[in-house]
Amino acid sequence: MNPKRLAQLDLNGGGLANEPVTASALEAVSPVTAQQLKQLQQEQTKLLALHKEGLATSSQTALRKKQEEQEVTDPLEAELSKRLLRESQIPRKAIWTSTSAKSVVYAQYYDAMKRKVEQYGTQFFPRSAAGPLYGSLVLLVSVNQQGKILHKPTIERSSGVAELDRQAIAIVNAAAPFGRFPEAMQSKLDVIDWIATFDFIQGQNKSQLELRMHKTTKP
Repeated sequence: MNPKRLAQLDLNGGGLANEPVTASALEAVSPVTAQQLKQLQQEQTKLLALHKEGLATSSQTALRKKQEEQEVTDPLEAELSKRLLRESQIPRKAIWTSTSAKSVVYAQYYDAMKRKVEQYGTQFFPRSAAGPLYGSLVLLVSVNQQGKILHKPTIERSSGVAELDRQAIAIVNAAAPFGRFPEAMQSKLDVIDWIATFDFIQGQNKSQLELRMHKTTKP
C-alpha cells in the first residue's frame, strides 16, 4: 500500500476525509481492529435476523389469536343478531279495554274509529231476504299503525245467525282503514286489538249499529 496513504490514515483517525476506509485497508493498518469490526457486523446481522424472526412470530401469534377470538365471537354475534331480528318482528300490541280506550293517548282515535264503524253499520245495516237482521256478537279487530286491519276480524262470540256474523265482519272491513295512529300511539304500539260488542238493534226511527267495549279481554 502507498506509504503516504497509510500516513494519512493515521492522521485522520483511521480514514481519509473524502474516501471511505475499505475492510482491506483497515486490515492492512490494524488486523485486530478489522477482526473486531467483522465480529461486530456478524453479531449485528444475527441480531437483526432474530429481531425480524421475532416480529414475524409475534405477528403470526396475534393473527392466530384474532382468528380464535373471531371463531368464538362470530356465533355469539350471529345468535344475537337472530334474537334481535326476532324481537324486532314481534309487534308491540295492546288490547283496548273500557279504561285504556278512554285514556288521553287513545281516546280520540278510538272515538273516531268507533263512530266510523257505527255509521257504516247503520247505513248498510245487515239484511236478509226476510228483512233486517238483529242480534249481538263480539268481534276481535286488529289494527296496525297505518289504520289497516291486519287480518280477517275474529268472531269471539257469535250472534247465532251466520249471515249476521258474516255481514258484521264485512261492515268492519268496509269501514277500514281508520287512519294512521297519532304520534303518541305510534311511539307505544304497533298493533291495537279491539274487542267490541256489536249490537244490531231497532232504534227509535231506524235500525242501527251500536258498539260497546267488551267487558272481558284476552290475556
